[in-house]
Amino acid sequence: MEVLPILFFVVIGILVIAGIWYGVQRGKKRRQALGVLAGKLGMSFDPEKRRGLAEELGSRFATLTQGSNRYAYNILAGRRDGRAATLFDFHHETYSTDSKGNRQTHHHHRSFVIIEHDVNLGALEARPEHFFDKLKGFFGFDDINFESAEFSKAYYVKAKDRKLAYDLFHPRMIEFMLAHKGLKVTTWVDHALFRYGSGRMTPLVFEGTLRDGFAFLEQIPRYMRKDRAIGGTP
Repeated sequence: MEVLPILFFVVIGILVIAGIWYGVQRGKKRRQALGVLAGKLGMSFDPEKRRGLAEELGSRFATLTQGSNRYAYNILAGRRDGRAATLFDFHHETYSTDSKGNRQTHHHHRSFVIIEHDVNLGALEARPEHFFDKLKGFFGFDDINFESAEFSKAYYVKAKDRKLAYDLFHPRMIEFMLAHKGLKVTTWVDHALFRYGSGRMTPLVFEGTLRDGFAFLEQIPRYMRKDRAIGGTP
């Protein structure tokens, strides 16, 4: 009978080691696939951690200032169709304490695509609406609503400049967003941040997000490109 507890812990140990090995191999395979994607897109690829890039991006996008020990990695960078574009994974940590007072570290990994643009879009966010957004709306904290009830129901939109939001999300842009449900967009003056989901993207989804990001920027009306051109007067 004394052998059973020993076997139990041996099995647990083997499972833990197997899980670690599988995670390492999966990460290695993904990095290789991202390297192949970089070659396909004509971009450079840097798998190493870059804290400086994380700080730079955090100065533009609040969503990249969460937690601590922030860094970007698996970075694809280059120019496509005359615009600078960067695809990257992003890490940050949060902490919690259990009932015994032991602190636990939680690692969070997400993927993003950033594309440079030539229109001053200010600070704006558009993402799929979730339950807590609807709850805030019940208490009077409404997001921006549009003539399209379907779009207003599907997406949560907030912007410092509400007129800008109405100009940007014209009927053709709304149609585009409804055809690409799940796309999350955050803008900052001359850069736009795009992502799908909440975790790390597969190389295929990375490529699709890059494509959809460029398509989003193509929907910006000509008069906005003229009136809000970078370097001009918004």
